[in-house]
Amino acid sequence: MKKRLLSAFLAVMMVLTMAPVAFAADDAENTVGDTGSSESAPAKTLQGQINEAENGATITLNDNYTEDITIPADKVITLNLNGNKLTNVQSDTITVTKGAKLTIEGAGTVDNVTHGMAAIYNNGTTTLNGGTYTRSLETGDKVTPKNSYYNILNHGIMTIDKDVTVKQNGNYSSLVANGYYNYSATEKGDRTAYIESVGQDAPQLTINNGTFSGGINTIKNDDNAILTINNGEFSNVTQAVVQNNNIATVNGGTFNAPNYHVLENRKFNGNYNAGELTVTGGNFTGSIMVTSGATTSITGGTFSSDVSAYVAEGYVQNNGTVEQLGETNAVAEVGDTYYKTLADAVAAAQDGQTVKMLNDTKVTEEISFSGKKITLDLNGKIIAGVFNDYYSVIEAQGTEATLIVEDNSNGAQGKITSNHYGLTGRDDGSIIVNSGMIETGDGAALSGNNTTGNMNFTVNGGTLTTKSGPAIYQPGQCKLTITGGTLNGGISLRMGQVNISGGTINAATENLDSPAQYYNYSGNAWLPDALYVFGGTYNSTDSTYGNSLNLNITGGTFNCNNGQGSAIAIYDIGKVAQAAKITISGDAKLATTTSNRKAYDVLSLSDIGVTNPDTGYGNKNLVGKVSTAISGGYFTSDPSDYCADNLTGVSSGNTTYPWTVGEKSADTKPAEVAAATVAATVDKSASEAAQDAAKEIGGAMMTQNEAIKAAAKDEANKNTIDADTPVGGKTVTQKLQEVDPTITSDKVKIVYQTYIDVEVKDAAKENSTFTELTVELTPMYRVIAAKSGVTDYHVDVDKNTPEAINAVQIVGEQPLTLTGKYEVTLQLPNGFVVPSDNKLSIKHQKSSGVEYYTGTVDTTSGTKMVTFETNGFSPFTISAVAAYVGTTAYPTLQEAANAANSGDTIVVKNGASHDLTFTATKSVKVKNETGAAVTVKFNGTDKKFGNGETETFSYTKPSSSSGGSSSGKTTFKVVTSAVNNGGVNASPSNAEKGATITITLSPDKGYKLDKLTVTDGSGKTVSTVKKSDTVYTFTMPASAVKVGVSYVKATETPSETKFNDVSANDWFASAVDYVTGKGMMNGTADNTFSPKANTTRGMVVTVLYRLENQPSTSAASFTDVASGAYYANAVAWANANGIVSGYGSGKFGPNDKVTREQLAAILYRYAQYKKYDVSVGEDTNILSYDDAQSISSYAIPAIQWACGAGVVTGKSGSKLDPKGNATRAEVAAMLMRFCENVK
Repeated sequence: MKKRLLSAFLAVMMVLTMAPVAFAADDAENTVGDTGSSESAPAKTLQGQINEAENGATITLNDNYTEDITIPADKVITLNLNGNKLTNVQSDTITVTKGAKLTIEGAGTVDNVTHGMAAIYNNGTTTLNGGTYTRSLETGDKVTPKNSYYNILNHGIMTIDKDVTVKQNGNYSSLVANGYYNYSATEKGDRTAYIESVGQDAPQLTINNGTFSGGINTIKNDDNAILTINNGEFSNVTQAVVQNNNIATVNGGTFNAPNYHVLENRKFNGNYNAGELTVTGGNFTGSIMVTSGATTSITGGTFSSDVSAYVAEGYVQNNGTVEQLGETNAVAEVGDTYYKTLADAVAAAQDGQTVKMLNDTKVTEEISFSGKKITLDLNGKIIAGVFNDYYSVIEAQGTEATLIVEDNSNGAQGKITSNHYGLTGRDDGSIIVNSGMIETGDGAALSGNNTTGNMNFTVNGGTLTTKSGPAIYQPGQCKLTITGGTLNGGISLRMGQVNISGGTINAATENLDSPAQYYNYSGNAWLPDALYVFGGTYNSTDSTYGNSLNLNITGGTFNCNNGQGSAIAIYDIGKVAQAAKITISGDAKLATTTSNRKAYDVLSLSDIGVTNPDTGYGNKNLVGKVSTAISGGYFTSDPSDYCADNLTGVSSGNTTYPWTVGEKSADTKPAEVAAATVAATVDKSASEAAQDAAKEIGGAMMTQNEAIKAAAKDEANKNTIDADTPVGGKTVTQKLQEVDPTITSDKVKIVYQTYIDVEVKDAAKENSTFTELTVELTPMYRVIAAKSGVTDYHVDVDKNTPEAINAVQIVGEQPLTLTGKYEVTLQLPNGFVVPSDNKLSIKHQKSSGVEYYTGTVDTTSGTKMVTFETNGFSPFTISAVAAYVGTTAYPTLQEAANAANSGDTIVVKNGASHDLTFTATKSVKVKNETGAAVTVKFNGTDKKFGNGETETFSYTKPSSSSGGSSSGKTTFKVVTSAVNNGGVNASPSNAEKGATITITLSPDKGYKLDKLTVTDGSGKTVSTVKKSDTVYTFTMPASAVKVGVSYVKATETPSETKFNDVSANDWFASAVDYVTGKGMMNGTADNTFSPKANTTRGMVVTVLYRLENQPSTSAASFTDVASGAYYANAVAWANANGIVSGYGSGKFGPNDKVTREQLAAILYRYAQYKKYDVSVGEDTNILSYDDAQSISSYAIPAIQWACGAGVVTGKSGSKLDPKGNATRAEVAAMLMRFCENVK
């Protein structure tokens, strides 16, 4: 008590002490603290202090107060809470009277604990610069007694700034109420209605900052009030953060109501409840609710929900944030104007303008336009249509409506997508697609309207894809033009004018309808063809075409790969009175993989499997009105049935589209085409194993693809045979009557049969099993005659025909020209060894080289049938698989390695030991899957590894540069300088120290050697040894060397050649003179040598035979060497002396062209026969030649010797060309070098 009295006394004394200063100051200076005086009377009530305070004074709370205070009219005062609490007694805690001005500052609390009363009830002007405003006992309407009301009720002008907190826990009353609950209900008092003597007509609340949480609505703007929020934090968990019932502007702040309305804008009447909400900024979490009639304009802010419906013109919501429209956030632009929706842009575009897409967008309502032509530039963007019903993204409606779709972006990846339809033309509306993509679900990319008639479509480019159904669906009258682009899903047509000159049309591959199931369907059916006409479901009254169709195809590609339909199908099933005219010409391409369908087909009910149509369906008088005239194009099936007059299907020579159209010969007689199987043959001189194999091979078959049929049809198109054609003194009919006496001439048909001629060339047999088989397969045809109606032919010339003969051969085997790949099935001998995986190696020896295939064996028929795909026809060798590279089988590891690329893995399947030699740089991995250990002799060294293990085999070709190395050996380069009047060759061009290098000179005619120099890397001369006038050798030093040569004119006059085709300056002129002078070779005519002509194997051995003065010999043992042939004795002599051995199949091939490596091998063996020194080859490195790796293994020693001895000097480009045919000039030169250099 003493302390309290002392405090009061000191306070009074302080006031008295300061009084003279305060009275001397301006009344406006009555503020608190260090800045001036204060009026503080703790002994009085707070209301008493307020009443006594001068205007402009600041009253500072120095304690907590419990009382109701009122700021009287015309009073201007500041209340500093000073960290204390002001609590009401029974009314509003603070009431600001109309005309009064109150500013509250400082920390502290203003609380109200009475039902129906506020912490602040403002009718004057109030500014909150601090404080917390609560209703601590707020309970809402769920508790009795009820205690609920606004924390702040503003019927005047109020500004809330920083450091203000307004909060409550209730959910019945709003936290802050601005304006009147019911402006006109004066009978309910001033808290509800506007009463002029109490409140202000248009209350205003401005919130610049603060924290606000709780209430059923956090901020409520009521009748005739104006609300402005510039900043602050606002949250609500009951109804709305901001509820506006009149005029409100939100410029900033954070508003949080994740599960409720972050903004509500409501309009109830037009007088005091305008329902106008403007948002320019802020962050909003929660939804927005707007009642009918209310206007909401959003020009800024970030929202968790979609507010695009309320975004102002010229603005757009982009990833939640509302921004001013521009290139980065607008959906589209027209000219210089940006639009937030595609619909807005389409609607705004004028005739001739372009709508350019700027961003991806979603369309949920169909966009329709009319009366103008507009271009839609997809610009690499995506327009995604998502519809609850069967709508399209854009519909062009009416004659004047044209939509042009294109994509002018780099890559043209813009697209229109839709779960239903893409673009629609209606009432003669037009759509033109130049580029871009259209992708749809169960509706067409381009579609006509089912019930409103005409549509006009043009496709010049782009890609149209429909997942379920046709890419273009035109159920009614149409004008369709296609010049380019890709259509995935096909085209469904009814009637109108259709012109197709380009593009690719692919049939649908899923969700296909069966024509047999939907033939009576009243609506559209999604059929399996690339283009189909399914009758006219809808009739047209168009005066130009009516219900007719005029389909004109001059180009384009039509593909049906689903195995069910045709490339083009016309369903002539009597649905409507429709006439269809179809013309196909130019380079149109039609393809189908369906075995029972043609590429172009006109189908009846029975063709689609409907034999008993529904009662009352169709009209037989409406069918048969389809006319087709095919005069060009390419097809996968014979188009003859639909060709124009005097035209027929012929072979195109193209395996993809085997058929085209050609002229029908006027004198061609009718003929059919069929396939046959003819038993294998074998030459009598073949080996016993081959003879045995042939007896068990019933023949071979080709899958009768359309290319084979087309080739046979070409022959049949030239047929001049009929029933009355004489054959061997009898007519065809008479010849056929020998097997069937009942046949008459009118029952005779001619058939061109295709087959594979199988000739067994060789076989390998161990005991009773075959391990290898070599056959010559040749496509052939023959002409037979049979009785009309017969389809299973048993021809009189066929061997082992168990059935009764019903056909006779008229024309025997004729070659059938085929190109490309074909599937062949060959019967194997019963004793052929087949591994457990049923795979065999097929080695195809072609003139251009060797190809390898993998054959698959099938034994289900009781015989062994191997099937493989071949690229051409020539000898095939079939054997067990030694190794695989990928899925290709090889008979030896060496052949697999030759085909493999560096880094490849070769899988060995059979064999315990293998040889492997690399002559070029290569590294491969070899994996053992034989089931046991294998040994690989690699470049002469054995390497053994177990089953499942992988070893790497690598070889590095010696470097071509000086000082290079390979396998640890150092080699050095031999460089020959350029020379005039002749040539020079050094072999090898890379060698180790000590190797013998052979220099071969080739001076031009009339020139001779002047000077030859060889110098090492230090410039010292390396000595040479003369072997002949044109051959010198030297020993390689431990450095690179340079060979220099010069030629001078010979003193003697060059001899004149006697052949017109050999010039004195030709590099081979001296060689020709040499061999003709020695009688080794003759000219091909009196004045002709033919230096560029090829030489045969028989010619070469004949030359050597003449060098030996033609000694007597026994007859030749080769089956293809006739005893009277000019080369017979020469071949027999060479074979007897080991100079030639033939091909290993009993044949020598005397008329075969001799290759350069064969010639080298023959001369090498001849040198051995003559007991000449051939050791020079042991030190000769031929790996410097780029094609050394292509030398056959048998010829490697011979080539090494020939290079070392100067017999072979190589060609330009550092090549030996071992597989190249030796010309007569090359043979002459090699013979001269042999005779001069080899001793």
